[in-house]
Amino acid sequence: MTSPSPSSDPFNPYAAAHASPNGMGDARPTGFQIVEDEGRVGAFKGKVALVTGGNGALGVETIRALCVTGARVFFTARNQHKIEETLSALQDQESDVVGLIADFESFDTVHAAANEFLRQSDRLNIFIANAGTLKFNLLLLCDLDSGHYSLGFLACPEGRTKDGFERQYSINYLAHFLLFKLLEPAILKGSTSEFNSRVVMISSTAHMLTQVEFDNTLLEGIYDPWKAYGQSKMAMIWMANYIDRVYGSRGVHAYSLHPGGIWTTLQRHVDPAQMKHWRSDPETNKFMKTAEQGTATILWAAVGRTWEGNGGKYLQDCSVAKPVDGVELVSGGHAEWAYAPASEDRLWQLAMSQVRRWLV
Repeated sequence: MTSPSPSSDPFNPYAAAHASPNGMGDARPTGFQIVEDEGRVGAFKGKVALVTGGNGALGVETIRALCVTGARVFFTARNQHKIEETLSALQDQESDVVGLIADFESFDTVHAAANEFLRQSDRLNIFIANAGTLKFNLLLLCDLDSGHYSLGFLACPEGRTKDGFERQYSINYLAHFLLFKLLEPAILKGSTSEFNSRVVMISSTAHMLTQVEFDNTLLEGIYDPWKAYGQSKMAMIWMANYIDRVYGSRGVHAYSLHPGGIWTTLQRHVDPAQMKHWRSDPETNKFMKTAEQGTATILWAAVGRTWEGNGGKYLQDCSVAKPVDGVELVSGGHAEWAYAPASEDRLWQLAMSQVRRWLV
């Protein structure tokens, strides 16, 4: 189904399409439609993009949509096998697509991937931070029979990366922070007056669950999987805000966003009976998106003309999210603490201290 033409509101152009969701493949736009509506088909020849986590459904479809722009697209994956899987899925694309090995559980591999990128390109126009663990729309956590939220099936046991950091904080946020810092010269060099460089952080409504435990990012003694996940997603929003505020005058703008609910392999640990219930429930499925639709807000941030020369916003459904009270995991919006310059500054300095030995 084709989405209605975008409206005249530059900050909510697809409001009509999102007004009454009707399940996967409905009138809500795809990343391809965003590229077409923005007049970006073939317009980015000579530009370079990087997508982390390029082997998942959302990553592959993001790369596919970027290929339509004519940009050269780099992506990261955990190993060569995953790279080959993505390249095989994209073999019909005409653009130049390059895979880089980066296991976000090991900062040494992130450092190596950055070096390999810089060996092949001295500039980067679009950086999309998509890689992560338990990256999933918490809409699915609503028990529609009882009306209560159930977070159990996404439980991620407490663990540490090879570098000693809490896994979700490190994989979702800190590895992206390190990669941004390592690629910072290329991102700055890629910016032009015609198209400022862009950084797109894939966050989640889960940021509403908590703020960042600055003095205990390991969550020692207080670990909870939802607190860990929420902390990592909140950190991604603050990182985007900081980049836009501090680097904006140097031609780099940043955005964070919630892509929407998508059926992915992340549900492989769900109880089969519960999975069957969700997949058959019409109310749940109303809000679900295809992977192609899930890329729409990502592409809107990455190539949308609305965002030329400005950023620092948390987005959802191709619009600027509105503040909400409490936790609204289904309807979305952003927590009151999503925009907090003092916290953004503090987190940036903390992250710098945590990754310093990999910045040489």
